[in-house]
Amino acid sequence: MLLEPFTYYFYHYRRLLFHIWVVTTFITAAAPLQALATPKASACGYLAGLIDNAPPGPLFLPSYPTVESGPLHGAAYLYDNAVAAIALVGCGERDKAYRIGAAILWAIDNDRTWHDGRLRNAYAAGVVANGSAKLPGWWDNTHTDSIAD
Repeated sequence: MLLEPFTYYFYHYRRLLFHIWVVTTFITAAAPLQALATPKASACGYLAGLIDNAPPGPLFLPSYPTVESGPLHGAAYLYDNAVAAIALVGCGERDKAYRIGAAILWAIDNDRTWHDGRLRNAYAAGVVANGSAKLPGWWDNTHTDSIAD
């Protein structure tokens, strides 16, 4: 049956297919459209500023940068970071988009539990470092326990 070889190859090469998709989407995109707004007032300028203020290396942008505490503090949702990377490519900031894409690829290979190419809903915002991928979390006083997304 034709479906069996397809399923076999997809299962065994899904990580490679995902890496190819990330590279073609974030790095080799067609000529970017330039933002029409002024750089400081545009979304492009805001996203570029967040990345410029971060230390060098692959990073996840915070999904809620103004939240001071609670469950959303320091959370970098994967969907938000993927949209930010696509927007940066559209703004002509491929080097900044690459940093987000590199963090996503790093998270695939450095999960603390899964080693099969899965991605989590969210990660801790900031520059990724050695070791396992850090998850966003908070301390719950009622349960006296640390809770992670």
